[in-house]
Amino acid sequence: MLASSKKKQYYQAAFEQTLSTYSQQLLSPDVDTANVYAKMAAQQKQLGSIRPIFDLWIAATAKTSNLSLVTRNTKDFIALDLKLINPFLP
Repeated sequence: MLASSKKKQYYQAAFEQTLSTYSQQLLSPDVDTANVYAKMAAQQKQLGSIRPIFDLWIAATAKTSNLSLVTRNTKDFIALDLKLINPFLP
């Protein structure tokens, strides 16, 4: 945690503003997402390809919500059977 300071207050206020602005658009993981995450993690482990936990949660959330995953780093997600969009490519 940040020590009590103006910087901490700034980040706390920015975080609260972000939540206030986007709270209706946040996707929360549920049981279905957790099951998809577990399957993806097991598949990656079988392939000997360990992915960062946060990447797999993002991928599982996108898959469960039937959304495209937008990332510049498509190579890390290509094996996960997702709809991928790289906004940096034409």
